[in-house]
Amino acid sequence: MTKNKFNTNTKTKGFFPFPKYLFKTENHPIRLSTDKCSSAIEALFSPQEIQMIEGLTNSLQCDEREVIRIALYEASRSSSEAYEAAIDYSKSDSKERGHTARSTKGRWNLPKFEKDETAIAAKSLNISDKVFLRLAIIWLAKGIKDESIIRLTKSPRIPKDEVAMQWSRDNRDKPPSEAVKKLKDARDEAKALSDYIFEEKQYKSFKEYESNRSKPSDLRDQETQELFEELSDNESWEQSFLEENTEIDDIEFLIRCKMRQYKCDYEDAKMFVEGELEEMKQLAKMTPKEQLAFLKQKDLDETSCERAEKARKRELKKKHQDGLDAWQAKHDAREKTWVGYVNAYRLGAHMTGCPEPFPHLPNPLPKDYPIPDGWNPEHVS
Repeated sequence: MTKNKFNTNTKTKGFFPFPKYLFKTENHPIRLSTDKCSSAIEALFSPQEIQMIEGLTNSLQCDEREVIRIALYEASRSSSEAYEAAIDYSKSDSKERGHTARSTKGRWNLPKFEKDETAIAAKSLNISDKVFLRLAIIWLAKGIKDESIIRLTKSPRIPKDEVAMQWSRDNRDKPPSEAVKKLKDARDEAKALSDYIFEEKQYKSFKEYESNRSKPSDLRDQETQELFEELSDNESWEQSFLEENTEIDDIEFLIRCKMRQYKCDYEDAKMFVEGELEEMKQLAKMTPKEQLAFLKQKDLDETSCERAEKARKRELKKKHQDGLDAWQAKHDAREKTWVGYVNAYRLGAHMTGCPEPFPHLPNPLPKDYPIPDGWNPEHVS
């Protein structure tokens, strides 16, 4: 589950830009426990996983050992859910970003009963105690952050507005924080970028809807069928191409796709792909404010190009129509004869595969051939 990192849906969003997730854990069974912590559990952690533990101490408002015990307690009671959500990040050979290069050993004491419970839960999932320890921490940290976990055993989450109001009371009459101002500015810039992208998508969808609405239903159905066939054809081609070229890298594959899409040569497709990748690199280095300015300018340039292209197409269409009108006028001015009718009728029959319509007349028909008796005077062309 992916959530907006900004505090956008509360009454206090104006002065509290980022949500803070705190839990009332005073009544959690772990914090009420008086059992002696005579056993130990340990595992290796990455720097990002150590940061997760630090974040949990803030959210659960207790010391680090109690945080670890709470994580193990909750994960043991939701082992299947925790496994599904966090096993890819927790296993020793994980390739997930932020969960590699584990070099920091974490070791905590806990009651023997809790360690035994952990071992039982780990065995039921067919993983080691060390992996289960990481899994419990990662599952709880990620679940709190993405709001899939909003309540622990006898430990409800404090409402966001309540946290924000308490922060406001604690910081009343204090000078404005420069760090908070920067966070607010970052939030506003990111929101402006998000709003612009959303509005552009809406506008393009509306234009497409208006364009389709003006088309006859049979034409819309035909275009939908053609699009479906094109997508299916592309998918089939891509699969066949990758099966035949198992060693091809991603860039080369994109170039081949562009060649097929735009019917262009290799060099043009390569320039197109390199341009897109360079644009993505530029955007990645920009702040949200710079990205917004870049996208607006790009859309403005594309709009100008679209206008120029439409004007060019209108001119070509007019020129084509003028040529058709001139040809039609010249054609209409020619003398209509029965020979012309026969030749035109024969041409149509030939193109459609129909039998000879006038087998009793010579083919080709001489211009001075006498008109047959009883010829319909309306059959001239």
